[in-house]
Parts: sequence; C-alpha cells; structure tokens
Amino acid sequence: MVVRVRPDLQCFNPRDYQVELLDKASKKNTIVQLGTGSGKTFIAVLLLKEYGVQMFAPLDQGGKRAFFIVEKVNLVEQQAKHIEVHTSFKVGQVHGQTSNDLWKSPEHCAKFMQANHVVVITAQCLLDLINHAFIRIQDLCVMIFDECHHALGSKHPYRLIMAKYKELKKANEPIPRVLGLTASLIKEKVAPDKLAEQLNKLESVLDSVIETASDLVSLSKYGAKPYEAIVLCKDFVTNRLSLPNHDAIIGLLADTEAFVKTTTLFHPDLDLDPRKVIKNALKTTISAFHILGPWAGWKASQMWEKELTKLTKSQILPDKAMIFLDLARTTMITIKRLLEKEMRQIRSLAELERYVPHRIMRLFQVFEMFSPEFQEKRLNAEVPERLSAIIFVEQRYIAYSLHVMIRHIRQWEPKFKFLGSDYVVGASGQNLANSDNRGLHNRQTEVLRKFQRNDINVLVTTSVLEEGVDVKQCNVVIKFDRPKDMRSYVQSKGRARRAGSRYVVLVDQTDVSACDSDLKDFQQIEKILLSRHRTVNNPTEDDSEINLDNVDELMAPLVVEKTQATVKMSNAIALVNRYCAKLPSDIFTRLVPQSTIIPTEENGVTKYCAELLLPINSPIKRAILLKNPMPNKKTAQMAVALEACRQLYIAGELDDNLLPKGRESIAKLLEHIDEEPDEYTPGMSAKVGSSKRKQLYDKKIARALNESHVEADKECFIYALELERFREAEPVLNPKKRIFQDPNEYEYCFGFLSTKQIPKIPSFPLFLRQGNMKVRLTVAPEKTRVTQSELEEIQLFHDYLFTQVLQMCKTGNLELDVTNNAPLNTLIVPLNKSKESGTYAINMKYVTEVVANMENMPRIPTDEVRRQYKFNPDDYKDAIVMPWYRNMEQPAFYYVADVLTELRPSSKFPDSNFDTFNDYFIRKYNLEIYDQNQSLLDVDFTSNRLNLLLPRVQSQPRRVRSMSNSSMSSTPATQSDSKESTTSNSHSQRQILIPELMDKHPISATLWNVIAALPSIFYRLNQLLLTDELRETILIKAFSRESNDTKLKETLEWSPLTYTTNYEEKQSVIVKKIQQLRELNQKSLEAQQKEQNDEEIKLEEGGEEEEWKIGVWDPELAVQSGVEISRKTENIEGEDTETVGLSQGLHDGNISDEDDDLPFVMHDYTAHFTGNPNENGSHQSWGGAAEIVPSGWGDIENDGSDLDTQPIPFQIIGGSGKFNVQALMEDVGRVFEPSMSGISQQGGAAVVPPQQPPNTSASVSNASVSTATSKSRPFTREEEKLRKIQEELLAKARERLEELEISEEKDSPRRIEETVDLEEFRDDLLLDKEEEETVVRPKTMDEEIEELKRGALIKESNDNDTFKTDALERVNCEVLAVAANDLPPRPFSFEKESQTMHGRLLKDHDQDIVSHVDSEVAYGVSPCLLLTALTTSNASDGMSLERFETIGDSFLKFATTDYLYHTLQDQHEGKLSFARSKEVSNCNLYRLGRKLGIPQLIFANKFDAHDSWLPPCYVPTYNFKAPNTEDAEEKDKEIERILNGQAIEEKPENKTGWDIGENTAKSTADGIETINFPKQNRLVNEDISPLPYNLLTQQNISDKSIADAMEALIGVHLLTLGPNPTLKVMSWMGLKVIQKDAKTDVPPPLLRFIDTPTNPNASTNALNNLWQQFQFAQLEEKIGYRFKDRAYLVQAFTHASYSNNRVTGCYQRLEFLGDAVLDYMITRFLFEDVHQYSPGVLTDLRSALVNNTIFASLAVKYEFQKVMIGRKSFQVNFFQHFIAMCPGLHHMIEKFVKLCADRNFDTNFNAEMYMVTTEEEIDEGHEEDVEVPKALGDVFESVAGAIYLDSGRNLDTTWQVLYHMMRGTIESCCANPPRSPIRELMELEASKARFSKMERILESGKVRVTVDVGNNMRFTGMGRNYRIAKATAAKRALRYLHMMEEQRRQTYSISSEF
Repeated sequence: MVVRVRPDLQCFNPRDYQVELLDKASKKNTIVQLGTGSGKTFIAVLLLKEYGVQMFAPLDQGGKRAFFIVEKVNLVEQQAKHIEVHTSFKVGQVHGQTSNDLWKSPEHCAKFMQANHVVVITAQCLLDLINHAFIRIQDLCVMIFDECHHALGSKHPYRLIMAKYKELKKANEPIPRVLGLTASLIKEKVAPDKLAEQLNKLESVLDSVIETASDLVSLSKYGAKPYEAIVLCKDFVTNRLSLPNHDAIIGLLADTEAFVKTTTLFHPDLDLDPRKVIKNALKTTISAFHILGPWAGWKASQMWEKELTKLTKSQILPDKAMIFLDLARTTMITIKRLLEKEMRQIRSLAELERYVPHRIMRLFQVFEMFSPEFQEKRLNAEVPERLSAIIFVEQRYIAYSLHVMIRHIRQWEPKFKFLGSDYVVGASGQNLANSDNRGLHNRQTEVLRKFQRNDINVLVTTSVLEEGVDVKQCNVVIKFDRPKDMRSYVQSKGRARRAGSRYVVLVDQTDVSACDSDLKDFQQIEKILLSRHRTVNNPTEDDSEINLDNVDELMAPLVVEKTQATVKMSNAIALVNRYCAKLPSDIFTRLVPQSTIIPTEENGVTKYCAELLLPINSPIKRAILLKNPMPNKKTAQMAVALEACRQLYIAGELDDNLLPKGRESIAKLLEHIDEEPDEYTPGMSAKVGSSKRKQLYDKKIARALNESHVEADKECFIYALELERFREAEPVLNPKKRIFQDPNEYEYCFGFLSTKQIPKIPSFPLFLRQGNMKVRLTVAPEKTRVTQSELEEIQLFHDYLFTQVLQMCKTGNLELDVTNNAPLNTLIVPLNKSKESGTYAINMKYVTEVVANMENMPRIPTDEVRRQYKFNPDDYKDAIVMPWYRNMEQPAFYYVADVLTELRPSSKFPDSNFDTFNDYFIRKYNLEIYDQNQSLLDVDFTSNRLNLLLPRVQSQPRRVRSMSNSSMSSTPATQSDSKESTTSNSHSQRQILIPELMDKHPISATLWNVIAALPSIFYRLNQLLLTDELRETILIKAFSRESNDTKLKETLEWSPLTYTTNYEEKQSVIVKKIQQLRELNQKSLEAQQKEQNDEEIKLEEGGEEEEWKIGVWDPELAVQSGVEISRKTENIEGEDTETVGLSQGLHDGNISDEDDDLPFVMHDYTAHFTGNPNENGSHQSWGGAAEIVPSGWGDIENDGSDLDTQPIPFQIIGGSGKFNVQALMEDVGRVFEPSMSGISQQGGAAVVPPQQPPNTSASVSNASVSTATSKSRPFTREEEKLRKIQEELLAKARERLEELEISEEKDSPRRIEETVDLEEFRDDLLLDKEEEETVVRPKTMDEEIEELKRGALIKESNDNDTFKTDALERVNCEVLAVAANDLPPRPFSFEKESQTMHGRLLKDHDQDIVSHVDSEVAYGVSPCLLLTALTTSNASDGMSLERFETIGDSFLKFATTDYLYHTLQDQHEGKLSFARSKEVSNCNLYRLGRKLGIPQLIFANKFDAHDSWLPPCYVPTYNFKAPNTEDAEEKDKEIERILNGQAIEEKPENKTGWDIGENTAKSTADGIETINFPKQNRLVNEDISPLPYNLLTQQNISDKSIADAMEALIGVHLLTLGPNPTLKVMSWMGLKVIQKDAKTDVPPPLLRFIDTPTNPNASTNALNNLWQQFQFAQLEEKIGYRFKDRAYLVQAFTHASYSNNRVTGCYQRLEFLGDAVLDYMITRFLFEDVHQYSPGVLTDLRSALVNNTIFASLAVKYEFQKVMIGRKSFQVNFFQHFIAMCPGLHHMIEKFVKLCADRNFDTNFNAEMYMVTTEEEIDEGHEEDVEVPKALGDVFESVAGAIYLDSGRNLDTTWQVLYHMMRGTIESCCANPPRSPIRELMELEASKARFSKMERILESGKVRVTVDVGNNMRFTGMGRNYRIAKATAAKRALRYLHMMEEQRRQTYSISSEF
C-alpha cells in the first residue's frame, strides 16, 4: 500500500518499508519483525544476494559463506528450496538426520563449505560444528536466524551461538552480519511497558536492533495525525423499545433459524440444499434488528422478501428446496407486516429516534456540524468546510442498512440535504468469480470514484477500506464500532487524510473504560514502534530544537526569470518528490529520492550537510551534494532538495513553471497522435493522419506524357506498344476453346506519337481475351514527321477510337483537345512493324480508311440494299459485327469467331416456341431474311471491360448470367431472350447471328482487342513513368546523383512488373490467412504421420472437436478473465438495486470480507444447481478447495516459516462449504503447538516423533474419524497420543462449526497479523553479565547515522577485497559456439538487400542479376516496386503496399529508436518513447509525405476507364474542382505545431445550431473523455467523399494511406538496396535517422561518478562486484554471447528500484532500444520466410512473437529472473540475474514463474494471447489483475539492446544470439500460429461482440475500451493506446468464453459418463 506523506513532515517520500529494512539489515545487525506475507523471506533472500560478492568467491581465496539457521528439522528443506529458487546460490542442508560426510572430519566439512554458498542448518547442528571447531564464525559473512525470538530461552542454541559471536566481537575478530527474523512482536493485548522491556532483552541477546518498519508503522509515521475523539452513546437494548410485537418477531426469527439449522431433510451429497441463503437472510435480518433497530430490520425483511421471491421464480428447484425457500419468504413477509404499522409512519429523525440506537443520533450530530448553516452561523466559517466522511462498521449488511437509513433521513430532514451517501463492501476472498462479485468489484471502483470527486460525501464501509484502498480527501473518520486491535486502529485512523481531520469513535457507556484503556495502549505501542522505525537519513522529526519559520532565508530560492516561477527551501522537497513520482516506472515500483545526512564539525558545533541521489533513471546520475552545512538535519534536507531543483531545471527536467515535464503534457499530445478507433462514430471529427480523414488531391500525369503535343512537319518519336502473349487464356475463361493468335505475330500494332523522349520502363502484364500479355514500350529507331493533313486524320482516328470504339464520351463529360491544354497529349496511331529490321511506320492507309468510314454505327440498310446482299465468308474473317435491328441506343459489338457453313436461316431454331430462324425474326422483329443461302455466324460478345490490369473474374460453374450485364455467358439466360441461339449439344453455349442483319465495323477484331487494352496500357504507363520520376528524384536528392546518372544504360532494362493473379498461383506463393498457414502445417504434419502410422490417422480423424457452443459455465473462473456480467433481471424499486454482493443467490450465509481460502464463499449457486455432481458427489464448480494436503503449514495462506511445521496427521477431504477450513487450521495449530514444543534436540541430532508415511491420511467428516494407521498392530505411544489429539481436534472442529453457524457476519481485515508472544519464550534465568551490560540507552540519530555509514564502508571494503573470478578487461565481443551453430533455416543478412527481391535490374546480354549492396545503389529501386509501394489495397490492383508497409513500419521504428537513443542521451525512457511516438506517428508521416508530393503519386482508387480516367488528348467538359474542407489546412498547421513541440492552444468549439444536441458520441467528464460507438451498422460508405469532386482530375485519399505509402517506400528501399541507402532516403523524407557509418558520441555504459582521485577505480570495482554478485558470467554462457563491455549487461538487468547500482543506468533506455531491435529483426525474419506471408498473417505472427508475454516467458526460460525472485524448483531459470529491490514486483514475478513452471515452459501461444500481459493493460487499483510482469519482458528487450550496442550496432550478430534464444518459440509460433484476439472474437459468430465505447483517462493518457458480448457480458481493456486497449478487451472476453466452453465440455463429458 502506498503511504502518502503528509505535507507538514518536510521529508522525502519514504522507500517501501521492506527496502528500508533491507538497507538497514545490510549495514547493521537487525531483527525484522513481519508476518510471513509481509516479505520477511524477501528481505532474507535479498540480504543474501547483497553479500553475493563475498559468497561467490572461492573459499580458499577469501570467500565467505552464509548460514540460514532454523529451529526445526522440517524447516531446513523448505527454506533451502526457497533460497535455491530465488537465487543462483548453491544451497547445502544440514540437520541431525542428514547422512553427509561433513561430520567425519574438519576436511570433509571444509569440502562441503567449498561446494555450497549458503547452508541451511538447524541451530543445534551449527552449535555443535562451532564447538568442535569444524566451522569458524569468522568465515561467515551472514547469519540469518529464523524465528529468532527463541533466543530468549537461556539455553537455546540461538543464544549460545550468539554468545560465541560476542566473544569474537570483543576480540575484534571479523564477524558476520546478523539478521533475525520473527513474526510481529506486538500482541493485541500487551502492556506497552512490558513490551518495551521484552524488545530490549531480545535486542541484547542477538546483538541487534529491532526494526519495526511495516505498512502499519509507515502509516503512523507518514500519515495524517487527526484529532481523536471518543463519543459516548447510551446503551441500546431492543427489548426496552416498547415495540408491540418485539417478542413475536425475535421468537419467529429464532424458531425459523433453529428449525432450518436442525432439519435433517437434506442429504449432504444427494440433495440440493437451499438453507445457506435462508440462514443468511435470517442472520442479516436479526443483526440489522439488534444493531440498528427495528426500522433497519423492517427494511431488511423487505429486501429479503424480494430476493427470495426472485430466487423462487428464476430457478428450477426441487419441491423440497422450494418449500424451504417459501418458509423463509413467509417468515420475511410476517416480520415485515409485524413491523409495518409502526415503521411506515416514521417520517422524521425525531420519530425514528425511539427505534434506533443512540449512536445513530450521535452520528447525525457529527454530520450536523458540517451542514452549511451550522458552519456559517455557529462557526462563522468564511469558507464552509465540506464534509468528506468514512463510517467504518463491522458487518457488511450493516454498511448497506446504515446507508439506506442515511438516505431516508436526508429525504425527511431538510438540514441534512447536503449529505450524499453510498456504501462499499468487499467481495469475500479474492474470488470475483460470479457475476455479482464482479459487479461488486466494479461497483466499489465506481463508488470510490464518486467519493474522490465529491459526488457523495459519506461512505459507509467495512474494514475492506481500512487497508489497500487509497481515499485522498477524507476529513472525518467515524468508527461505528470501537477498534478492537492495533491494526484496525492505525488503519482506520490513517484514512483521515486531510489536515485538521477528526477521528471519532462511537462507544456505548458500558464499554467506555475498556475502550479508553485500549486506545491509550494503542497510542503507547504506536510510540514504541515509531521509536524503532527511524529513518535517520530521511528524518520526519529532528532531535534538535528547530524553528522552520525563517527557513527560506537560509538559501537563495530558485527563480525563473521568464515566468517568475519560484521554488524555495520550504517547498523544494515536495517538488523533488513530485518529480520522482513522474519518472517512468511500473505499477509495483515507487521511485523515491535517497538522501544521506552527513554530520560535520565546525568550530566544535555539529552542523549537517546532505547528499541526494535521484532514482537511477533520472538524467542526473551524480550525487547532489550540499556544499554549505546547515544548522540541523531538516534544513540540510531542504537545502539539498533546493539544489536538486536547480540542477533539474538546468537539465531541462523542470519546465519554466518549475513543474516536472511529466505524463500530463505528453498524454495531451498523444491524444492527437494516437490512432483513431476503427469503429464508426457519427459526428466525430477525424484526426490528422487517421484513415477516416480523407482529402482531395490532384491526379498527376508523368512529365514524359505531358507537353508531348505533336505538331505538323516537326520531328516526333514513335513509341510502339508491343503485346506479347506469355500465357494462353485460362480454359475456364475460354469455354468455347477459341484459338487466338499471339499479337506479337501481327504485322501491325498500336503506338503513339510524342515529342518527348520517354525513359525506359519495365514491361507489364495485361489480361486480354487472347491470353495474358506482356506489354513493352519500344521506341522506333528513327523519328518521323507528319503533314498537317495527316495530323488531322490521325486526330480524327484518335477521337474515333475513344468515342466510337471505346464509347468513352457517352456521358458528355469529355471533349477532344489536341492542344497543349490536355494533361496527357500523345496521339495514338496504328503502326506497321517490320520484325526483321525492327522498324515501325505509321499505317496512314488504315487511318484514312477508318476516317472515311466514320459514320455512326450500326448503319441500317434499306430494304433494297438487303435484297441485293450476297454473303461472302471472307468478309467476316477477323470481323466485328453489330446487329442493326435492336439495341440502337447501346449498340452491341460481336467478334465473329466462326462461320457456321452447316446452318442456314431455315435451320431449326433451338427454342420450341419458334420453328426456324426465319420464323423467329418474322414473329419477333417482323423482319424477312432475304438471302436464304447465307451461312450463320458464331459470335462472341465484345466485353466493355476496359480494366485489364487483372484477369476476368472466373464465372461460377452452372451459373446463368444474361449477356447484357456480363462480359461472358456460360449458358443462354432464357431460350427466347438469348437472341438467335441454340442449346443443342452440338452448339452448346454458342451465340448465333444472321450476317444479313449485321453491320460490319471498319476495325478488325484483332485490333479491337488491342484498342480495348489502350486505357489500361496508358493508365499503367503513367503509373510507371511517375514512379520512375520518383526514383530519379530520390537518386538526385537522397544520393546526390547527377541527373544523367539516373538514366538506364542501353545494355540494361528493368525486370518486368509481375504479380500473382490466378487463385492457385496465389495460394502457392503467398500465405493469405492464418487458417491457411495452419492448414499447410497440418498437411505436412499429416504427411509425416501417415508415413509413420496409418492407424493413428484414423484415430485422429475420429476425434473431431464439437462445434463451439456456449454451455454450462462456472462463474468462479470468471475472475481470471476480468468479466463483468450484467443480468437482465427485473429491477426492483427502491434501494434493493444497490444490494449487489449482499444477497447473491443461494450462498453460504457468511458474507464477511474475510480473505478465506475457500473459493465457495459468496458463491453464485446458479452453476451449482445446473451442473452435474462428480463421482464424489461434490460439485465440479467447487474444485480447488476440495483437498488440503498435509504437507505442513505452508499450504495455508502463509508459508509457515513461523509456525511449527510438524506434518498434520490427517487430511481434510471434500469442500461442502460447511466450515471455515482456515479457522479450523488455526485451531489445529493451537492444539498442536504445545505438543510439539516438548520435543528436544540432543547431541547434535534432532529427535522427532515418528511420522506417518506420506501417502496415508485420515479423513475428518462430521460423522466419523478413521485413523490412517494400520489396523493390524496396536498403537504406539506416540500414535496413541496423536489419536487423542485428533479426537480433541474433532471436538474443537465441531465447536468451531457451531460458532460459525451462529457467528455474526463480521468484516475482518484482509490480512490477519501473525504475532509472537515473547512471554512464552523467555525463561526465568537472568541475563549473562555481559548481556546485561549491553542493554544500553537508545542511540541518538547522529550515532545511528555514523553506525550505518560504518557498516556500509566495512561491507564495501570487504566486497572490494574479495577475489573476483571474472574481472579481466575484454578486447572483443564474441558469439559463443552454442549460438553460432544455431543457424536459421534461410540465412540472410540484415546489412544487405532482401533475398525475396531477387535483384531488380537485368543485363541484356547475359541475363545476370545486378545486385545492390549498400553503397552501390546503382539505379535505385525499380519503378515496379515503387509502384507496389504506392498502390493501396483500395485500388484493387495486382499489387498492394501492405507487405512493404509492414516491414517499413518496423524499420522506421527501429531507425528512429536508434537515432533517439544515440542523440537524446540524457532523456529517460518515458521521453524517448514520446519522441518516438511523434516521429513514427501517422500524422507525422502524412505531413512529410504531403510535403514531398507523395499523395499525387498514390493510387488509392480502382481504375475505372469510363468514370475516373482521362484519355490522351481529352479534357473534362467542365472545370469543376472540389475544395477540401475549410478546417483541413488549419488542422494540418496545428499538427505541425504539435510535432514541432509547440504548445497546443485549446480552442472552444463554435457550435452552430445544427450541432447542438447532435454529437452525443463524445463527452468529457471527471478527467475521462468518452467516445460511444453506436450500435447501428455504418450507413455511410466511407470510401465516398461527403462532397462531390471531379473524378477525372482528383482523387480522395485518406491521411493514413499517405502514411502507409511512406512506410512502404521505406520498406521497398530497405529490401532492394539494404539498410544504409534506406537511411539516406529516410533523411530525404525528413525523418530523423542516424546513418550507419555516422560517428556516435555515445558515452560508455559504465558511469564513473563515484571515482575519486584517491580511488580512481571505484566504478570498475563496483562493476566487478555486481558482475560477481549476480553471476553474469554464467548468464553469458547461457545466452551464447560474451560481452566486450560488461557494463551493458549489468545495465540490462538493473531495475529502476535498485538504487545501490550507481555505476550503470537502469535498463529502461536499453529496453526502449531493444524493443525496436527485436520488432524489426523478427518482422524481417518472417518477411524472408519462403511462405511469403500476407500482411495480415505477417502482422498476426509478429504480434504473437513481439509481445511482453512471450519475452517474459523467454526471460524465465533463460533464468533471467533468479536475481530477484523465484518459483517451484525446475531445471532452468532466467531472472536470477535481475537486479531489483521491489517487493510488489518480487511477488508478481514469483507468481508468473510458477505459472511458467506449471506449463513446463511450453509457449502456448493461443493461451498466452489471452493473458493480461502487463500493467499497461490494467486500470488503476486493479494491480492484482496483472498476470505477466512487464519487467521480465523489458529485461529480455534490454538484453537485445545491450547486445546490439556491444556488438557495434551489428544486427547480424544480435540476431545470431537472439535467434538462438527464440528459435523454439518462433518455430512453435509458425507451426501453430495464433490469431489476433480481436479477429478471433469477431469470428466467433455466437459471441455477437461489439466494441461499444472508448475512454481516455486524460491525466495518464491511458485508454480504456469496452466490448459487449451477447446481451449480458461486458469486458474492458486498458492500454497506452487504443489498439492495445482494444486487444486487451478482446483477450479478456476470449479467455472468459474459452473457459465457458471448456467447462461446457467437462460438464458434457461428466454427464455422458453417467
């Protein structure tokens, strides 16, 4: 719990008390008194690590050893395991039963000591070894005494060992550090003076000082000091109330309760028992009646009546259960009616007074003092003090009842209108499984938020709020029931936070003296505790008389001239505290400054200097020293804080207002930079750089095609458009099997005339009817001239092609313009080509012929002409024909495919409605066919499809499509409408026309095909020429090439543009979907399995998974996924809707907040009722509490280091929920303890009673006791004794159960303090004389400062003198063989271009590939690849930028990170991350792209020749050009200012009348901005511009498309040219990058601030110490890399909390770098894979591999964590080298490592995708939800960063090492690829998921996203941006849904067994 320092203390924020204890323990002998859960073991383990330098040195070279001394044999193994798990130490075990050789001789003992660093040993054994001189205390560096209070026994081995220790100390021999561990020494009822005496005695025996630091003492020390008052209240007895029906009510409740309790109607295993809920109803009603009076009882009976009614209606229950529920309901109705007459009349406080306890009246008297009238009139307060009160009650239901009462009184009494109340109770235990408990958790959060905001001012609560929950502004705390123990007193008092607050205890008269006595004792004990918790270097008090009134005059303040902001001595400490709190850290770490007071003598007067160390991730790493001494410690602290502020301002860490540059300003900026939600939100203005913000840009024509206007008699170039078929038409696209000629064989082709020389461009594919063509632009060897008349004919021919043939001008939107005005002004001409000479000439004859026949077609012949018509088959070869008798408005053109000589007009017509073709035409068109001998024509429809960039869409087989709207026809649509067709088998699918009724077009069929390709050719030509221009620009601007050097040499040509089209081809090359990758892997797996065993395959196929359904679920599991479930039940009027968590269905009646281990307390029994019993008869949903295995006391909440851990001789089986196992175990403890204390230890060997074999157990049930010992022999004495104990236990258990049944629902604190009564351990023997002498007065603060300084110096000196095993300087880094031999399947180099590019330049003569390697950029990137990088997926082209964008995005992040790391060397990770966010944000890329003119080069819309393409020599008939929205430019300027770091001006939105009441999507309240996503589907097609624009000259492009294109351009340069040239291109783009060969002025990682002239190698010594202490040499061997500069590795493992390391920074900056290094390397590795993953798959795989969960798992796998924490024993462990000092993180990592161990270190991606990975993803106050400690993943990233820097920024070396570490994970991921959580959630059709809203917490910038699943489930996810938050919400939803599914399966399998 974070303790807030009250402002008047003038001290730096304190460290965690565990860290404070550790610091003291390493510098002086200390006794730590903490409960097991409070981190005793944490301190012991970290103290051992602190002495690691001496312990890891060989014993024969001055190394030392540590002893962990325990009292009992069975603790030896337990503690040894714990130390092994948490550290790298080798741990030996010694007790009387160990059969090792160390007892044989001193030599054997020495060998044992040599082999182990830490020895866990029983006290008697150690004493014997010392007595026999096998071990010398001088060879030890640490002795830790477990349960050290035993030392009070006069002959106890602990005391005798310490006697030896003191002898050595007296003789000035080297002695070890002593640490005593004990539970809390403060018993609940102990006289303060006696306590002080006992503490002194223990200190004397152990030559140590007791440190009382704990969360409780910290609260007393630093928390507020409220005014304390006891308020006397009259006693309250309900039977004196003269209530008419009092006895009847009490009798009815008692009788019903007795009957329910004693009935035997329900079988415990077979029947469904409803009594728990009934007992709860009765119990809570009785307690409300007795504690708050009949009115509260009346309200309670009302509530329970409704609850029980609901229960009977909502669940299908057996008759017996229904009868019992009806009985309870009837009881409640009767109670309500008995009370109703009197209670209903009450309408004022005065009327209520006679029915309530006096303490209620007293409570309202306290409230009245805060009413505005009272404050103004009676207290004459100028500013009335606003009430903010917390009332603590003992029982959960009383909290609710009191809140209801306050609410009613507020309505009755006008003077109490100012009260606003609510209540908070905790969920029972940590089980938030069921829906109500989850609702309770969320309700608690919401109520506390309201209290913080002052929406309510009275909070009624149980002890849940005494600890753990932070409530800031409370000014009155009222204890409705007096505090019974010290913890309750301190915790509740500590809630009064505001200065001048009151702590009021309401006490009945009979209880006054006891309460008064208790409170006095509590205050005395508080004083004793505080006196032993002195933080002398950060004092809260001073032992000198000081006056701080004129303190600001002692030192000049810091004043900023510009703003006049001032900081003085009196407020400097607060500013330093504030600054440290803003530094980046995880939620478990509170960074605080560390001060040291340095007393100095000046003219015989002691004055004080101070030294201040800021946290190690602050840019100021040096110690800040106060030069001029101050008169006392307090002023020295203030002065050094002021000096720190001065230095922070100079370093730029404080702004001109002297405020920390922290998260708030960044959060505000991130709002603009963060990605937009994908969800549709009406009325939301889109952000700059988002996909929703679209703008209009002019389309661009390439320079080579513009201004190429041909004039008469002037030379011009002829460019031929050569088509060459490279693949026949697909059979499915040519169903009639037509035979087509290759256009390359034609003697003619099309070309165009241009006055400009066109650069070489790649050939490109088109997909024509004749097959797949390669189009090549070829320039004729000689120029040509045309005369004026020829030119006019050519222009007419050109116009004819586009208007008549291609029908481009039908809508009248185009007109011919052959001047320079047309954007594209080349003229199209037919060419004759000569293959032999390679020359081309204009076919003017053909031009003239076409122009001469340029009438409107089709021409309708006269009847006369028709009669004279004679059919000539040659006229129809290669012809285009048009029927003239129909479709005159839209003439249809047909290719003549064949002349059908066997058919005549008189032939049979295929449709039975008509006899012949003649008959058909007479009846349908009234046309007589004159030439009866003509053959008929087999024709194909000419497609009006002009987009030939991709093949035709393949028709679906057997699908009927009509001719009028389709480019082809599979079968005739209907017989009569299919024109003159036949459906006979012989002529299937043929379309048959009559020649006489056709007009023949002047243009031949083969040319027609080519003409149809002209729009696509010119569109693509323009694209390639534009990208070629971009290529030239980049070569000139980025690489400083001369313009001439950018042109291709004659001998070279570009590789052709290619892209996969046909489906099978795509499938074979690119993996488009995760499912496809899974199938591929599955196929290869199946193939392997088939080879091995055919039988197995059959079995596999037989066991298919069932279809996914939602079935029976156990809500208990919901807690693990953070689900909130809202039930759609009827709302009951009044306050009953608030009773969430108070009356949850059928639960067990115990609704206390106690942290029971039992998961079934406060359980939702719905699942219990609907599930199936398992074979034991208990229910499946109650697993987990079924067995408590007899492995010692460790299985109870604590780990048992302080309890007698003799194994319990029985086992509790079954968890019916009828008794409190934890309480029972405590009773067991009390029974066992005396029986075990008699066991003595003699002769060095511990004697323990024989114990049962581990596999035997006895069960205790309510009915019988059966012992587990064998019946075949009589009991031994010991066994008889144990049997008696069992019987006693059973009796105790029964008593306990009885108590539990009738116990009131008290709300106890979350943690019960473990205590030791010192009286039990002392004996009457006097202290030794020496010991008596050592009892001295307490040390002054100055003496303690000196003692701590001396202890630190001795340890430092010993550490420095210790032999170092690996301290030599290194010359080079080295990849060790273990990593070097682990090669990836497809090796590639990060320093070179990608193998997937295959080089893009071809030499003509020998077809050699020209490669690019870094400096040799040759001719840059091929126009084909640039075109790919500029084509969005919306363009529906054969390529898209997405794959390049993925790799470009990753490289951009890496290059930017590299630049920022090397240039902003003093900035911490928070600022670096923000700078990176700005640099790589879409809005920045959009801004830079726009400046470079990239939007004009982007192709973002589908090519549509008719609507959005301007043919050559045409202009639009209108000059309309749509503008962009008015605010577009202003927004661009604003983002420019933001990105340049200027302040943002907050502008009020000028709302018009149209806006008012419209935009409900977005709102801001209480520091949270909320955007609601509406339910309806998006009605607007977002691809359509909201305003009309000119499609011919403008295109509508989103800002994000521009950003994507920028990233794709980076990606394509990287893959084609390699990284170094790409960095130059990025510089040209305006991005900040550091060139690979640039000199970086990066200081070495070893900081030398602690070096002095007298000790110039202090930092090197410190580094050597850390290297040995945390065993980094071992780690190097594991990861396969030896560092050149060891400081990098030490830094990579140093957590910000470890303030002892002052020679390297913490890992945060390296983590920032390593994150980007890993992201890029893994993305590039996946990109290079042979599978060619599609962008979606690539992104999913990258997300699966580059995330904190995976990195944290790898860190555990490689033992990164043992430096800090540990887990159950297993073979490898990576975090042992982690350098940290943070208790919260310690426990978090411990949990995670255990989880990894349970999974056996297998990376289960699909499971891990659903883990709530880091603290980034959780809401404030929900720290317990974190599953993956971010710190572990961060360390993995920082190791990557460290290797990258140490290897000289060599990515290939870095990848070698990291691939070795990640290989298994990568292979596993690619073999079983996970889907992204969002995608998976959306694909679960049954889930009906909808993301409903997004909230941004303005202070921190964090985003919360809500997803609704189905109608009653809601999940939230947090994240630093929208994307992460959305994924987290999806993860939580999926985890929950999967758990439900799993439980459904289990239920199904169980029921199928029955």
